[in-house]
Amino acid sequence: MSSINKKRLINPELNEAGMASILVTLIMSVVITLIVIGFAQVATREQSNALQNQLSTTAFYAAETGINDAINIIQKNLQTNPSYPASYYNKDSCGAPASASVGADGALFSSLYNTDTFSGDNSESGATYSCLLVNPSPSEIVTTVGQNSQVIPINTGQATAAINLTWQSTQQWNSSNCSSAADPEFTTNSTWKCELSALRVDLVTVPTGVITESSLLSDTNAAFIMPFSTATASCNGNISLGGACNSIYGATCTAGQGCHVNIILPSPSASTVYYLRVSTIYGSSDTLAVSAYNSINFAASPSPLPLTGAEYIIDSTGLTHGVSKRIQVAVPILQSTNIPGYAIQTTDDLCKRFYIIPTSAYGSSAEGIPHQAISDFGLTPADDCSSGY
Repeated sequence: MSSINKKRLINPELNEAGMASILVTLIMSVVITLIVIGFAQVATREQSNALQNQLSTTAFYAAETGINDAINIIQKNLQTNPSYPASYYNKDSCGAPASASVGADGALFSSLYNTDTFSGDNSESGATYSCLLVNPSPSEIVTTVGQNSQVIPINTGQATAAINLTWQSTQQWNSSNCSSAADPEFTTNSTWKCELSALRVDLVTVPTGVITESSLLSDTNAAFIMPFSTATASCNGNISLGGACNSIYGATCTAGQGCHVNIILPSPSASTVYYLRVSTIYGSSDTLAVSAYNSINFAASPSPLPLTGAEYIIDSTGLTHGVSKRIQVAVPILQSTNIPGYAIQTTDDLCKRFYIIPTSAYGSSAEGIPHQAISDFGLTPADDCSSGY
């Protein structure tokens, strides 16, 4: 009887294919895991960014609430007593002041900025404006000036020797386009090449005491300031109003930094207040900065004086869940629309009546308006524009 020995035959190729499948599976698992982790991190980051944006917006609105609260309280108190000094509205630290301030009339005013008035707390969202600052006397007034004029009071309480005007175009400008050769004085709008505007500045000096028509006329000056140097060297840079410049002056300009000019004021006095009416010519909108100094020695870099009665700088910081947002706004005190720019200004129709009255009419030399002679022309003092005359 014979026996047969059987041996299992192993295929080497099938054995290697099994190991390769395991490796591929492991690698795919690692890759998929990494992809999932990556997507999870992206989703977490996007969620965190969305939360931060939401908190930032909430903090911004909280800071804006502080701005609005300050404006409302200041305006309400100004309506009640507009004679309150500017120092009454000064708030240079966070929280309530340590003590009340004393006004010009000697009365002790209760603190405007107290914990109750400016709590600013919203318990539901956790949002609050954590710090509120109010500066009623900034050292620089920054505004946008265009063809509609801006009125800026210059009241420092000190002897003001000079007023600095610096303006910059809202667009890039090329200094080669700004020259007396490229832009002749008082050319037409179509031929003006400079990206910067020329300024028209009316300066009214208001001294203390009795103000008369003749004093206002003598203390009012107009200046047209070009965004380049003029041919007359004495009419550029530091200028004195009046004289032989014919109200046309040149500024000192630097490409990318704008133009500036210093108006030198005669006979500085601490009791004198000035009003600037500024508008642009040839341009639509420029950024204008105004500051005042008690010295004309600009080489010594004098510090600008505080300007009272022009605008409030209100600074508010909003806070929510560890995210803060700080905003600052300038609130003008004097509205340009409240001051006429002309001898006659109206938003309605204007009727004018002209009379031709003989110089021999009764009262013409003594009264200036000969009322009795009006009846000779069929008119009476009761007649108005509706009568057809």
